[in-house]
Amino acid sequence: MPIYYKAESLEKPVEIDVTGSPDGVYVRKNIQTVETDNGVKYLYDEAFLSLNEFEVYKKQQYENSVSESLNAFSLKRENEIIDNYTLQLMEEGSL
Repeated sequence: MPIYYKAESLEKPVEIDVTGSPDGVYVRKNIQTVETDNGVKYLYDEAFLSLNEFEVYKKQQYENSVSESLNAFSLKRENEIIDNYTLQLMEEGSL
C-alpha cells in the first residue's frame, strides 16, 4: 500500500507520473484546485513507488476493479431476479 504525503504544485499534476523520475513512479490522488491571490495552485496526496512497487500497485488496482465489477454485476442480477419474482407474484394476484 502506498504511503501518501501532502503535496502542492502550480502546475496541474497527472495522477500517474511515469516520467518524473527514472527510479519509479509518482502516484497522486485527491487532486484539488485552489484559487489564490497569485492564481491557481493544486493540492494533492502523492506517493513515490519504485518500479517493482508500482507493478504490484497496478496488479492490486486491477484486481480491485475486477472485484468491484463482479460485485456490481451480481447485485444487478440479484435485483433483476427479485424484480421478476415480484412481477410474477403481482400477476398471480399474490401481492
